[in-house]
Amino acid sequence: MLLKRGFDVNLRDKLDKATALYWAAHSGNTAVIQRLLQDGAEIELEGDAHHIGVLGWTVYLKANTEAAKFLLSCGAEANIFTAVMLDRADLVQRIVDQDRSQLGRRMSEFDHSRTEPPEKQYWGGILAEFRDPDGNVVTLVGRD
Repeated sequence: MLLKRGFDVNLRDKLDKATALYWAAHSGNTAVIQRLLQDGAEIELEGDAHHIGVLGWTVYLKANTEAAKFLLSCGAEANIFTAVMLDRADLVQRIVDQDRSQLGRRMSEFDHSRTEPPEKQYWGGILAEFRDPDGNVVTLVGRD
């Protein structure tokens, strides 16, 4: 209904600076994702408060791997965190080959504490670890 009335599909909310596409990605609803893309939603719109992009919203806090696969097929770009969360060593390798500094990248100001060592976390969990050919380790931690 909102789309028929000219709703701006790239309008952001105030707190997370996320668009309708980000929230659809977070919910894993590929039908809504597809509709929003058809109606002009920008797949790589920079500036969400978490700095994880639309693909990150598919896997952050809960894994919506089908939505992530769909967004990747539509051209969404993975960052180091989403690549690890999707268990895509090929994407991690490509990201690291393009920019080795990504191995030391911290999450956003909202999420950076989740990258502290697990023993400093109230939940103490590691989501995934990846070791590149040079022996560098990327550890992705999350919360329950």
